[in-house]
Amino acid sequence: MSELSDEAVQIYLHVVRHGGTTMAELREGLRLREPPARATTWLTGMGLLREDSGGRLHAIGPALVAAGTLQEEARLRLEQLRLERTRSVLAEFGPLYVQALDGWREQAVTVVPMAEAEALLDSELSACAEEVAVAQPGEESVAPGLSRALERGVAVRLLCPHAHRRIARSRQDVLDLSGMGAQVRSVAEVPARVFVLDARVALVPASGEPATMLLVREPTLVALVHRVFESYWTSGEQFAAEYSAPVLDDLRSTILAMLAEGAKDEFIARAIGLSVRSCRRHIAEIMKTLGAQSRFQAGYLAKELTPSAEE
Repeated sequence: MSELSDEAVQIYLHVVRHGGTTMAELREGLRLREPPARATTWLTGMGLLREDSGGRLHAIGPALVAAGTLQEEARLRLEQLRLERTRSVLAEFGPLYVQALDGWREQAVTVVPMAEAEALLDSELSACAEEVAVAQPGEESVAPGLSRALERGVAVRLLCPHAHRRIARSRQDVLDLSGMGAQVRSVAEVPARVFVLDARVALVPASGEPATMLLVREPTLVALVHRVFESYWTSGEQFAAEYSAPVLDDLRSTILAMLAEGAKDEFIARAIGLSVRSCRRHIAEIMKTLGAQSRFQAGYLAKELTPSAEE
């Protein structure tokens, strides 16, 4: 019911004349066949009738109801003004948000060509104040900025492959840094060249782009790179000029796992930082230990000896 009806008028006038009235009294007084629920609901919704706790209906004067609607209208107008002001402010913030977001994206990760990476790294090392964490997989010379950082009292942690213990140039670079106070550990395989400076910025290789590095400043990403470094660091062995028994076992276990996956000599050598010749010497010693007569048989035996993930 959305419009004024004759029944609603009769009910309203009856309640005005008789005061508090029940539904039964309305039906009897107006001689209605059914209780006038629809009309009374409409009148109540309009504010012209009010039901008390005893179920009796009372009439409310139209002027009083109108005054209430004026107050509600005023409240709605104020709310509309508030919403319009809010929309106006949000419209001003829109371009600022987009500008700030674009700036954050530019600063979070910067693509750096390899030709510029060393100069950028040197600059970042000069600004480093507390610690540099470095993962150095290959035979490249250690960044010269590390020695200068050590001279300034910056802590340096260097993670390198076990193979650097036997490569003269790499070993000497590492021992020189160690002599200056750097902490050095080695693991069987260092997956990538990584620098984390003061846990605030990281330099990592770009996936699929061998001539490109990524300068990462976004705190969550830097923290992730740092945690990965820490996991390798925790499992590393203190660096020494020779292979210790645990280091040799770790190195050959890594080679064994790669043999089980069918990896070629060149891939294994590159992964663990050895020359292909040295890698093949280790494979030959592993084959001898396993009693394998061929590389194929060594791979098969390696797979049999390597626990599966399900086990």
